[in-house]
Amino acid sequence: MDAEQIRKAYVVYVGAGAVATGGIISLFRALPLIISSLRSGLRDLSSSVRTADNVSRRTDRDMSLWIVLIGSILLVLAIWVFMGLDPQAGGSFTWRALLNRTNLVAAVLIVLFGFLFVTVSSRLTGEIGSSSNPISGMTVATLLLTCLIFLLLGWTDAPHRLIALSVAAVVCIASSNGGTTSQDLKTGFLVGATPRYQQLSILVGSVSSALVIGVILLVLNDAGTIYSTKNLPQPRFPLDIVGIKAHAKQEQAPVDKNMYYVWHAVEGNPEGVVPGKYLVDQQGQIRYLVDPGINGRLNRRDDGTEVKKLNPPQAQIFALITDGILNQRLPWVLVLLGVSIALVMELSGVSSLPFAVGVYLPLSTSAPIFAGGLVRYVVDMFSRKKSVAKNPELESEMSPGVLFSTGYIAGGTIAGVIIAFFTISDTIPKMLSLWEYRQTPITVAADFPQQCLILAQKELGEKATEKELNQMAGEIYEINADLLPLYVQLPRGMNIRLPEDKSQQLESDTTLGAFAKAVLGSSDKAPTLFELNADRLRLPRGLPVGAEMRLPQKNYPSLIAFVVLVLLLTMVGLGWIFKSTTGNVKT
Repeated sequence: MDAEQIRKAYVVYVGAGAVATGGIISLFRALPLIISSLRSGLRDLSSSVRTADNVSRRTDRDMSLWIVLIGSILLVLAIWVFMGLDPQAGGSFTWRALLNRTNLVAAVLIVLFGFLFVTVSSRLTGEIGSSSNPISGMTVATLLLTCLIFLLLGWTDAPHRLIALSVAAVVCIASSNGGTTSQDLKTGFLVGATPRYQQLSILVGSVSSALVIGVILLVLNDAGTIYSTKNLPQPRFPLDIVGIKAHAKQEQAPVDKNMYYVWHAVEGNPEGVVPGKYLVDQQGQIRYLVDPGINGRLNRRDDGTEVKKLNPPQAQIFALITDGILNQRLPWVLVLLGVSIALVMELSGVSSLPFAVGVYLPLSTSAPIFAGGLVRYVVDMFSRKKSVAKNPELESEMSPGVLFSTGYIAGGTIAGVIIAFFTISDTIPKMLSLWEYRQTPITVAADFPQQCLILAQKELGEKATEKELNQMAGEIYEINADLLPLYVQLPRGMNIRLPEDKSQQLESDTTLGAFAKAVLGSSDKAPTLFELNADRLRLPRGLPVGAEMRLPQKNYPSLIAFVVLVLLLTMVGLGWIFKSTTGNVKT
């Protein structure tokens, strides 16, 4: 097993136990604050009813409380209505699903947990800071309590698991928005802003983000989704095709353009099929495995091309908790090991929830965080001022380092989404590669390494040292090695193996690149064909005269223009902020 397989098979379950335990401990630890927050919230609510519309100072003017109350009621009704969407019927609305008592209980739980945890989130963020807001703990606690309630009521089917996740998701977003709103209003109070206009802006931002983020997730998931026909599972029992036709929706497979029924194999299904989404034909035979782009298992399509997958670890943890409680099929030895580790951490005086988050995060994510913590520790040792050393709380939220790193986090998040969109199509990376490489024709018939060395000598000139020549030739070799399969000669009558166990006989002499473009639609798939026929094909010794080879680009005019544009926009933004904060701060 490699590191990723070990993490998915063992470490994730240990992390799930540790996260659940840390969330429960943080919830119990915050009980006094929760009780005081509820009392304060109810007291503020009653006082705001009397004074909401009778304030003299502009900085005390809020949105009318009637708008808040009516909006909250409409929001709860909207949640209940959307609970009436039947996922088994392709998302169609049914009155039967709306009147289901499960949806009513879910709406009540959303109101109950939402009011509870939004109050806690707002109070903690307003008094201490956003870094102390236990969103993960409150979300895990919501999911655990919801799943336990569903388990006691006997609601353990797939739709119930979806509803439990929906309850936790809504409460999580509500708690996050509650803390964000409190932080925004606190900042607005410091600069003399009008709360009413801030609240209207926050409302617009929340609605627009909710609409945009859903579309972004769907696009990214569809871009990385793979329809595979390899190694399809063989059910122990025939599928209930009658029941599938009655409840499942149909979906078109992009490979053969035929319509199939969608069947979701859940954990512990009697057919013994690996959990996942499958496309089933009229006879009940599994024809495709639909591997999603988010948290999928396959990294290559059937033709061998690589697909970038998105693996958010939080979604895996929440799915494990939901399936484990409602299906009662968790590997409890590993989960209890995580529980024990979290308890030992608490008894040692170390907060278990951040530790648990580090357990279920992959090393590629947690290692840079650890490195950043070490850098922060070293910097604090050498540069912390005496006043800060005496009062560490002065440095927690307002230091330049914290503000600077916050900007990095926000910018990195935006850049991550943009980079993810670049992987949707193969055309975009090719267009961007023009910034990195340029092309030049081959003028000498020689071995491929010798051709790379000749180009390196031409690029560096006569004054280049042997080390510089070898380094440049190695780089040229690396970025052009995938061109050799394009020029593999194929004789007439040869039978070429294709993906999906197919084959085709050649009618004329050609090259592997031309054949791949004619049959598979792109010459870039020539390396895949070469791997399938490697026992009968041989790479050419070098590229033919006239072939285009890639060379490292010396000048980056497009990149320089892009950097200059970003710097100009940054300067304009900083100037506008400086003018706003030093001019009229009460606007």
